[in-house]
Amino acid sequence: MIFLVLVGVIALVVLGLNWHDNNNLEQIENHLKAKKCQAVIYSKGEYKGLCPDGLYIVPNSFRLDIEKSQTVVQYNRINNIEQQKENLFLHTDENIVEVKFKNEKNLQRYKTALQDKQ
Repeated sequence: MIFLVLVGVIALVVLGLNWHDNNNLEQIENHLKAKKCQAVIYSKGEYKGLCPDGLYIVPNSFRLDIEKSQTVVQYNRINNIEQQKENLFLHTDENIVEVKFKNEKNLQRYKTALQDKQ
């Protein structure tokens, strides 16, 4: 009997965490849609979107604060795009932003789009 209660509590915790994570993902997707982003992908724990005013990178986290956690790289501030394995490094005047990808196809699509918008 105790075993069943313990399994039930664990199942409820897992379901609650899953619901919370899905809610975060939905909030990020809605944020990027509101910014009119194209080519939105999710990989390596973060959403990336090519928006009219720049590249938006929004990491998924348990405590979601989109405005504080997002990184925006304006296209006109990108000086150089460097590719290393499945990562792009965007060199700007202020810093270097690393954009991680899961596969080569998405990386090439983003690299081409960023080069076109420079």
